[in-house]
Amino acid sequence: EAEVCPDHIHMLVEIPTQNECIKYFVGYLKGKSTLMIFERHDKSKIQVWE
Repeated sequence: EAEVCPDHIHMLVEIPTQNECIKYFVGYLKGKSTLMIFERHDKSKIQVWE
């Protein structure tokens, strides 16, 4: 038995292990993905990040 969430993803990425690199990568990923979602959907109905 499995459950599928249409608005949920998992990603496996390889980035340098320095703390600053991780922080900037996550910030970029969240910012860019939010912009892409807002371009494609009605902004008033979406909560992108909890």
